[in-house]
Amino acid sequence: MNYIDTIKSITPLSLDDIIKTAKQHVPAQYRQTPWNYPGLAHGTAILQDEEQLCCYLASYGEMHQGKLACAFTKFPYLNMDKNIEIIDWGCGQGLASIYFIDNLRQYNLLEKLQKVTLIEPSYAALSRAELHLRQAVGDSVYIETLNYYLPSTVESLKANAIGGIHIEEPICIHLFSNILDIPQIDLKELAYLVSSSGYRHYFVCVGPVNFGNERLSAFPRYFNIPNDAYFIDFKSGQYKQLSNGKWYGCIAKGFQVIREEGKPFLVSLSFYPPKQFHCAFRLDTIEDIDRNNSDAQKYWNEYSAFEVLAPFDIGANIYEDIDPVLAVLSNIISRGLPAKCSPFIEKKLNNALDFSEETEKYGTIRYVKKAGTKLANEQLLREIPIAVARIEKVIIEAVLTGRISLDKETWDVIVKENDVPCSAIAFADLAEMYNHLTALSSDFTDRTFPKINLYVISESYTSSPLHLGSTVYSYNKQANREKTYDMVIDIAIHEKVDAVNVQFSEFKANNDCYFNVRSSNTIYTSREIYTTDRILYQPVTTINVNGGHTVIKETAEHLEYFLQLMFRKREFRPGQLPILNKALQIKGVIGLLPTGGGKSLTYQLAAMLQPGVTVVIDPLKSLMQDQYDGLLGTGIDCCTYINSELSTEERASHELMMESSQVIFTFMSPERLCIFEFRERLKNMEDLHVYFSYGVIDEVHCVSEWGQDFRFSYLHLGRNLYNYVKAKNGTISLFGLTATASFDVLSDVERELSGNNSFTLDPDTIVRYENSNRLELQYKVEKIEVEYKKDQFYDKEGRLSNYPSAVNIGDVWSTNEQKAKFLSTYIYRIPDYIRQLQTKDSIDRILERFHEREDLEEVDGQHLLVDMPDDFYSQKSDYEQAGIIFCPHVNSSGISVSVNSKNLSEICEVGTFSGSAQDGVTQGNDSMENMKRFRENKLPIMVATKAFGMGIDKPNVRFTVNMNYSSSLESYVQEAGRAGRDRKMALSVILLSDYNLARINPKYPNWSFPLDIIKGRWFKEEDLHHILEDFGISIEPRYIDYCTPLSDIVKLKCNTDNVVVKEDGTEIKQTWRCSDKCSKYKNCQLRHVDKSMRGWQFHQDLRDYLRTEQIRIPKENIEYQGADYNTVMYFFDNNFKGEFEEKKKMYYLLSQVDLEYFIGNDKKDKPTEHIHANGFLETVLNSEIGTEVVSIISYQDDSYADIAKAIYRMCIIGLIDDFTQDYSKHSFRILSTRKKNGSYYLRLKEFLMRYYSEERAENEVEKASVRKGLNEIHKCLGYLTEFIYDKVALKRKRAIDDIRNFCNIGIDTSKDWKEINEDLKDEIYYYFNSKYAREGYMTDNNESFSLLDDTDRGKKSSAEILFKYMRVVDSDVIGASGSPKDNIKHLQGAVRLIRRGTTDSNATLSLLNVFCLLALKVGNNKNLMNELDKSYIEGYQELKNEIKNHDDFASCISRFKTNLNIHNRNLAIDEDIKHLDDLEIIAELGYHNSWMDIFTNKFPIWKHKIFLKCSPT
Repeated sequence: MNYIDTIKSITPLSLDDIIKTAKQHVPAQYRQTPWNYPGLAHGTAILQDEEQLCCYLASYGEMHQGKLACAFTKFPYLNMDKNIEIIDWGCGQGLASIYFIDNLRQYNLLEKLQKVTLIEPSYAALSRAELHLRQAVGDSVYIETLNYYLPSTVESLKANAIGGIHIEEPICIHLFSNILDIPQIDLKELAYLVSSSGYRHYFVCVGPVNFGNERLSAFPRYFNIPNDAYFIDFKSGQYKQLSNGKWYGCIAKGFQVIREEGKPFLVSLSFYPPKQFHCAFRLDTIEDIDRNNSDAQKYWNEYSAFEVLAPFDIGANIYEDIDPVLAVLSNIISRGLPAKCSPFIEKKLNNALDFSEETEKYGTIRYVKKAGTKLANEQLLREIPIAVARIEKVIIEAVLTGRISLDKETWDVIVKENDVPCSAIAFADLAEMYNHLTALSSDFTDRTFPKINLYVISESYTSSPLHLGSTVYSYNKQANREKTYDMVIDIAIHEKVDAVNVQFSEFKANNDCYFNVRSSNTIYTSREIYTTDRILYQPVTTINVNGGHTVIKETAEHLEYFLQLMFRKREFRPGQLPILNKALQIKGVIGLLPTGGGKSLTYQLAAMLQPGVTVVIDPLKSLMQDQYDGLLGTGIDCCTYINSELSTEERASHELMMESSQVIFTFMSPERLCIFEFRERLKNMEDLHVYFSYGVIDEVHCVSEWGQDFRFSYLHLGRNLYNYVKAKNGTISLFGLTATASFDVLSDVERELSGNNSFTLDPDTIVRYENSNRLELQYKVEKIEVEYKKDQFYDKEGRLSNYPSAVNIGDVWSTNEQKAKFLSTYIYRIPDYIRQLQTKDSIDRILERFHEREDLEEVDGQHLLVDMPDDFYSQKSDYEQAGIIFCPHVNSSGISVSVNSKNLSEICEVGTFSGSAQDGVTQGNDSMENMKRFRENKLPIMVATKAFGMGIDKPNVRFTVNMNYSSSLESYVQEAGRAGRDRKMALSVILLSDYNLARINPKYPNWSFPLDIIKGRWFKEEDLHHILEDFGISIEPRYIDYCTPLSDIVKLKCNTDNVVVKEDGTEIKQTWRCSDKCSKYKNCQLRHVDKSMRGWQFHQDLRDYLRTEQIRIPKENIEYQGADYNTVMYFFDNNFKGEFEEKKKMYYLLSQVDLEYFIGNDKKDKPTEHIHANGFLETVLNSEIGTEVVSIISYQDDSYADIAKAIYRMCIIGLIDDFTQDYSKHSFRILSTRKKNGSYYLRLKEFLMRYYSEERAENEVEKASVRKGLNEIHKCLGYLTEFIYDKVALKRKRAIDDIRNFCNIGIDTSKDWKEINEDLKDEIYYYFNSKYAREGYMTDNNESFSLLDDTDRGKKSSAEILFKYMRVVDSDVIGASGSPKDNIKHLQGAVRLIRRGTTDSNATLSLLNVFCLLALKVGNNKNLMNELDKSYIEGYQELKNEIKNHDDFASCISRFKTNLNIHNRNLAIDEDIKHLDDLEIIAELGYHNSWMDIFTNKFPIWKHKIFLKCSPT
C-alpha cells in the first residue's frame, strides 16, 4: 500500500503511527538519510509531493514530537471545561494538532473538541494534514482547511495571506509549531488576526533554538499578559537526543489570554514592541567611586539594559549571517556591563569637564580624578558614557537590520538628546573603532565609516564642547523637519520605555531608520554576543633574515589601538605581536613568552577581535579564577568558567551562558572535554548557530609527557578541541601558550596537538620569544647544612669516645627540618639582599650581562629600583611588597606547606594554598580565599604548593623561596616567574641541602690505630681533620674522599622493570629486576653489575668499579642520595613505574579487567544490551571490520593515572578511537572500532613519523612486527612502551639532573653571590633556547656539541663546523632519547639565537639555517621559504669570501648538498636541490655585482668605461 492507503487503515491515528508509516514510505536510496531528499531545505521549504512529505516526517517527525511533548508538559487540561476548537497556524502535515488530540483523548476531553482549522500554504501538506486529522477524530469534528500563507512582510505573498478568522467555540487553542521563526511572517499582523474574535485563548508556540532568532520569544509580547500567565516557558539548546544520537534544541512558550471587558487583549502599541539590549561604558573616575559604594552593582544592573523602539519590528529581525566587522564591534561595545570607556571618550570628557589626569602603573593606563578636584557633575559623568554606549549599539543594530548602509559615503543624522550630550562622541568613537578594525583586516580594508553630518537637539547643553562641532539646536522646531534624514535617534537616559505613546513623526527618516532609545523598566533578556565568520587580519610582523620578527608598523598601530581601547596597555610587550600575528591570521600558534611577558593578553585580545566564543583550557581552578578575575578587572565580564567547584545548578547555568551566546570567554579544565554530555553540548552549539573562534590551551607544556606538569587529560586536547569545538565554516584556531618550555617540550607539544584526527600545524606554528633573560629577576641558591645523625655502628668499643663521631649518611631527611628552621630567620634577610642588588655596581653588572646575552632592547636600570623595607611583612591594611614560599608537600615534613606556614605565622600574616590537580577533585575554599586576599595585597606571604606557580598574576611579588628544587628548570622558572611582574627588582631563592663530608678511602694502606676505626667512615670534614691532627696523622690528598652536593653518594637505578611480584601477589620495589624476561636484558649493562655494588656508595667507588669492569652505564641510570634529589625522585617514581608495570597494566585492560561492553556508538549507553567480558581486546579482534565496541571500565582513585596512561598508549596505535570519563561513577567509556590487519602498524608508523623520517619510521615498525607477541596489537604496544621509556622517562630524569646541576652552580664559593646570579641566568637562558646553544654541551656519546662554543658566539665560521652540525640527525648524535626532528629544532634555535647576537654574517650559521629549514619541509610556507632563500644566498656569498680557492669553495658547496641525503638522511628531494642550484645563480650575480661596485668605487675612471662598454649604443 502507498502512504495514504496505509494511513486510512489506521483508526484512531496517532503521531507515532504517522512517523512510523512515513519512514516505511521513504524512497529506498534515502532510507538512511531522508534529510538529503531534494527540496527539503532542512525542513523549511514548502513541500510539494508525497515523497517530500514522507522524507520530512522521517527526518524531523521525531524531533517535532519531542518539542510538542515539552510544550504540552504543563498544559492546563483541567481548565478545558467548555467546548474547544483548534487553529493550527502553518500546520504543515497537522502534527501539532494530532499530538494535542492524542492528549485530549488521554484526558477524556476529546468530546469537547468541535472544530479544527488548518492553515497552510502548501496544498500537498494541507491535504495530508486533513487526512491525518480525519483519521484521528473521525467525522465528529468539523475540519476547516485554509490554503493560505500567514500574514507576511513580503509584498508578493500578501495577496495569498489569510485575511481573517472566525472563532466559534468558547475555548480556542492556537498552535504555532515550527512556524514563528520564519522571518517572512508579520508577527504584529498575526497577533491582530488572532485577537479578532474568541473568548478564552490558549497559545502553544514551539520551535527550534537558533541564537540570533528571537521571533518566537517576541510574539507573546504583543499580548496583554502578566508574567504568571505562562504555563510553559522553556528554552534549551540541548533538549533531547534523537534515535540517531543527534541532539536538538527546543523553545516552548505557552500562555493564556482571556478577552475581558475593559481589558485590552493586545498590548497597546503605537507601532511595535521594544527590543532590549545590554551595554554601558564607565569612566575610570566613576569606577574608583563605585569601589566604595555598596549599591554600585545594583545601579549598573539597572542602567546596563535599555530598550529600543522603531517603526518596524526590531525584535523580529533574524541575524543569521552577521557582518563579522559589525559583530566584533557590537561585542566590544557590550563586552562589560559596564565596560571601560575608550581612551577617546575619557579624553574628550576630560577636555570638556577637566576632572581627570592620565596615569600609568605596571604598564596600564588609568584616568584618575585630579588631586583636589571635587566632582560637582558626578551624575553627568555617569550618564554620558552610558548614553554613548547605547547610541553606538543602536547604530550597529541599524546597519544589521538593513535600515542604513555603510556603503553610503555620507550619513545625515539627527539626534534628539533629551538629557545628556552624547551623540557626537558616540559617532566619533564608533567611527574610530570601525576604521581601525577594517584597516587591520585583510578582507575589509576598502571600507571606512561614512562621514557623519550630525544635527543635535539638546535643550540643556546647546553650547557643550562635547558636541564636537556638530550643528546643535535647542529645540525641535529649529531643526529642518522637512528634510529626510538617513537616521533619526531620540534618546533619553532618565525616561523609561513607553511603547504606547511613542511617535516617529517628528522627523522624516529613510527606510524607517528611526529609533526611540529609553531605559528599561525590568530586565527580561540576557546580553547576546554575536558569533559568525571569523575575520582574517593582515600580518603585523614578518620574519627577518635572522629568523627574528620585525614589526609591520602600518598594521601594528591599528592593533595597538585595540590594545589601548580594551586593555589600557600603552604598548605591546616584546614577543606578544608575533604570537598575535599568527592567531589573527586564523593559524594555529604555540606561543612561548617568559613569565610576566603578558601571554594571557595575547589570546584575550585575539578573542575580542573575532566574532566567536573562545574556549580557554586551564590546568588549575585557581588559574581559571585568576584569569577570570583579571578580565573582570579590565571591564570585560562576558566570561564564565565551568569546573567542579560549582554546584550542579551553577554549572548548568554557566554552560547555558556559553551555549546561548552570552559570553566570549569560557574557562574550563581539560577534564571537562572528556565528559560525554559536555562534548555533546559543544557539538550541538553549531546547530544553534553559536560558533567558536579559538581553542586556547593555557600552560600548554602540560600537553607534553616530557614536561614538568604533565596531565593525561591534556594528551587528548588537540583531538577533542578539533572535533567538538567548531568555528563557522571551518576548524577553530589552536592557541597554545606557556612561559616555560624547552625545545624538547615544545616539540612534543606540537606533536601531541597535531596528527591523526587533530589539527594541521604549520612548520612555524611555534613562536618563541626566546627571552628567559628577565632583567628584573635575580637568582640565589642558599646552602642549608645537614645535621646528620651519628653512625650507630661506629666505634662500638668507645675507643674514640672523646672525639666527634662518624655520621650516618643514610639520614638525609633531617635536612627538611633544618630548612624550615632556616626559613624562619631568612625572611628577615631578604630585604637586604634585594637592596644589595640595587647598588650601582650590581645594576651595572646586571645590565652588562643582559646585553651580552642578547641586545633586544635598550633598558634603563633605574626602572628596576624598588623600595623594600625590612618590615615589609608588618601588619597593615595593604601590603606593598609580597613573597611566595613554594613547598613540594602539603603536610608531614619540614618542607611542607603546613609546617612552614605555621612557623611563619608567628612572624606575620600568612596565607596557604594547595591546588588540586584535576577537575573533579575538590579544592579547599581557604586556598581560593587566600589567593584572593594575596592578590588584593591583604597578605604579605603565601606558602603554597607548585600549583600556585602557574599563572597567578600579582605585580608586586618581590621574592620567591623554593624549599626544595623543582622537578625541572621549566618548573622552577615557572615558579620563580611569579616575582617581579611589575618589572622591578625581584629575587628567587632555592634552599639547597649542604653537606661537606670526608672519609679516608678504604684502600688507604694503613690499618694502625685509630685508622682501623675511622677508615672508610664518613665524618664532617672538619671533624675528620680534627681527629687526624690530634693524632698527628698526615694522609695524602688522593686518599681523602669528599661527599658534597657536587660529588654525592649515588646508586644505580633501573628505569625498566623496577618492581617484583611475590607469590602472594604483593609487589616490592627493587633496585632492578634482572632476568631474561626483561625487555632490555640482552643489551643491558646493568645486569653485569655485581650485587655488592647495587646499594648506596661513594660516587668515586662506583666510578672506579665500572671502569675496572668496563661497564658503561648512562647517567640517567644513576640517582643521588641527597634529600633534595630524593624529594623530586619520589614524584618521578610515581609517574614512571617501569616498562614492566606499564605493560602489566595494559594487559590487565586488554584481557583481565572485569567490564561490560555493547556494540554501536550511536548512544552513550545501552544498558539492556550490555555484555560481560574480561578485557575488551578479544571482543574487538573477533568483530567484523568496522564494528564499534564500546566498553565501560571502572577505576579506583589510586589506579586512575595508570589506566589513563594505558588508554593513551592504546589511542596512539588506534586500538582505542575515543574515550570519555564519568567522574561521578569513576568509569571510562572506551570506543574501539575493529580495523583491518596492518592498520595498527600504520598508526604506529604515523606516531613515529613525529620523531623520525618516514623511512626510519618504517624500519622501526618492522622491528615491532618481529617482536614477541600474540598479535599485532601486543607487538605495537610492547614496542611503544619501550619507545616511551627510551624517550620520555629518560628526558624527565635528565630534567631532574639539569635542575640539580643548576643548583650546584649556585653554590660556587669562589664568587660573590651576585656574580653567581649572572651565571645562573646564563644557564637558564641557554637551557630554554637550545641545547646546542649551551656552553660545554655534550651529547650522549660525550662528544662536544656546543655551537655557541664552536663558533665562538658567532664569530667563527668553517666548513668543519658546518658538516659537524649536519650530523645532528645521525643516530650517534641523537642518542637514546632524542629524535632527528627534535635535534633539527634545537639546531635551528641555536642558529637563530647566535645569529641574533652577532652583527656580521656567518656562512656556517646561514647554511645551517638552510639545512634546518629543508629538514623541516617548509616548502609550502612562503615566509619560511623566503628565509631559506635569503639564508642560502647569504651563506653562499659569505662562504665564497671565506674560501678563496674556487675549487675548494665549489667542493664545499657540492658537499653541503650531498650531505643532505647521505647516511639515509633523505632531507632534500630533487626539487630542493634544483632550487638551491637556482639560488646559486642569483648568489653569483649578487656576488659579482658587489665586486663590481667595490671595483668601480676604488677605480672611478673605470666606471665610465664599463658603462660605455655595456651600453646598448
